[in-house]
Amino acid sequence: MKKIIFTIMLCISFFGFLSMHVSADSDTVTVSNKAELKKALSNNTLNIQLSNDIHYGDSDSFYIQSNVNIFGNGHSMLDDGSSQTNFAAGFYLQKANLKVSYNDLVFGDSTHIQTWGGILQNALQVDLTINNVNYVGSSAAQPFYLSNNSTVTFIGKNYFSSSIGSGSGQEFMEGGQMIFAENSVTQIDHYTSTSTLSFYWPKKTGSLDIRKNAQVKINTNKKYLVYGSNLNINLDEGASLLLNNSSYGMTMTNGYKTSISLLDRSYFQAVGNGSFGNQYRNVVNFTTNNPAGIVFKNTQKTGVFYNNVTLNSSGTYPYSFKYDNNGVPKIMAAPFKTWTLNNGLFGSNGSEVNYRPDVTFLGNVNSNVQNNPIVSEINFSDLGITGPFTYKGTDYKIYNQSLVSDVDSEKSQSTISNDKTSVYNGYVTNGSATINEVPAGDYVIYLRSSGETSSGIVYSNWVEKKVTVKKTLLSITVPIETAFAISDNSPFVSNDQYQIVNNSNFPTSYHIGSVRNQESSISLVERISSNTPNNSLYLAIKDTLNNILNFVTIVGGQISVSAFGGKSIFNIVGQYKGPISYSHVDSFGYIMNLVFQ
Repeated sequence: MKKIIFTIMLCISFFGFLSMHVSADSDTVTVSNKAELKKALSNNTLNIQLSNDIHYGDSDSFYIQSNVNIFGNGHSMLDDGSSQTNFAAGFYLQKANLKVSYNDLVFGDSTHIQTWGGILQNALQVDLTINNVNYVGSSAAQPFYLSNNSTVTFIGKNYFSSSIGSGSGQEFMEGGQMIFAENSVTQIDHYTSTSTLSFYWPKKTGSLDIRKNAQVKINTNKKYLVYGSNLNINLDEGASLLLNNSSYGMTMTNGYKTSISLLDRSYFQAVGNGSFGNQYRNVVNFTTNNPAGIVFKNTQKTGVFYNNVTLNSSGTYPYSFKYDNNGVPKIMAAPFKTWTLNNGLFGSNGSEVNYRPDVTFLGNVNSNVQNNPIVSEINFSDLGITGPFTYKGTDYKIYNQSLVSDVDSEKSQSTISNDKTSVYNGYVTNGSATINEVPAGDYVIYLRSSGETSSGIVYSNWVEKKVTVKKTLLSITVPIETAFAISDNSPFVSNDQYQIVNNSNFPTSYHIGSVRNQESSISLVERISSNTPNNSLYLAIKDTLNNILNFVTIVGGQISVSAFGGKSIFNIVGQYKGPISYSHVDSFGYIMNLVFQ
């Protein structure tokens, strides 16, 4: 049997919330009904734990004559009476200047009444803490009826809901000042009939003190936010106040002065069914220092402002007014100064004015290519966002060519956001990131950073960056020797498979440059046919995709190998024509030159 040894020798050609902490392990009593609750209060118990819902009627007063903490443990205070104008039923203060707290407690439900007297009767001065409280009322619901100098502090997470019913609608709070503690979340849905016209009647200068990162949302149908007094609203760092009036334009007072202060990252929003202040001409002054934004919205689209509003702006970041005029969106730069906001500035048919910091992407893009070992990457560094925001992350999309011609246009921004054809995409939460094993070539990269504010997430516009990833040196692994045996004149396929591996950062292809006979008496031919003389041998490389490179036909075909470890797996195929001796073995060799490009 003849055994032909085929040898390839390679030649390469290069082409939290704040929570209430009160001791509950001393001077603590657990109660399950109204009689036990009355007794615990009469004994001046400091901490009272509820183990059941407490039902009571029109004549049931729970007299508070000392400091007390009521722990509801999720249970409810339920008024089974019928008098909504009652100022005696429920918890009732007998002494002034006490400290009272309600914790994890529910007042009312959809089948029980609430009264004008609120959840703490008798308008004496008190320091009242509301901690994780739910309030459900209808008709004459009025959660708080207090003295002028009382303070109500909301901590934890609280929800107050009052719906329109048959009784006379009252304020959310009469008398007292409101403090919303750091990290607290409070939502108030106060909808009643309009026998009283305001949400809040402080009876002296009203105060909403919204502390750091506190979130307050007030939905109402009252004509005024405050009646009969000046109003001060202070928004600390990261705090937010969302006001929504379903029946009228959001009007702060009935002719009194409103002062609103916004500190770093704080947010104010007023949405109304009409122009801001359309129920009464009054003075509203905003003083700001790097707020996350101020939004005025008129759902009727009849102009945003009823009368002038003053904005005294200051800070360190550039700001703009984003607004619409007759449905056409517009942006106007807002340098720091005293602004007079009115429809003369923004148009008489607008629906929204948004004073906001300009949101701009920050960051650098470059490529890094090295040899031995092969490194081919795109790097993002110094990622961030301008403005009074907490950086959240950066979206990126990478293409082989530009996706849009004018990246700053609104249409282009939308196109980039919605496109899903990028070769790479992702979201980076750190200030830097690396994309590895990037094939050589030119790339167009679109990036957009996001930041978090008290009003939610904001995004910069997409920006376009271009980068070139250079080619590494060609790094190819090839078999230096292949062997096969011929035992007859039939076509054959080598028993072993061989592979060429491309370790470079770009795809390559190869073809046979030349084949040289090493003292063989056998002639290489393009094919075996009936006319082919004896001692002729057809040889070729055949890969798994059925690409064939003939040893004799030097020009024409080529086989591709992808980048980064791409493989071309092949067998040697062929056919021999001629006599075969089974008494001895002949070995022949050929040297092949492979060209990579």
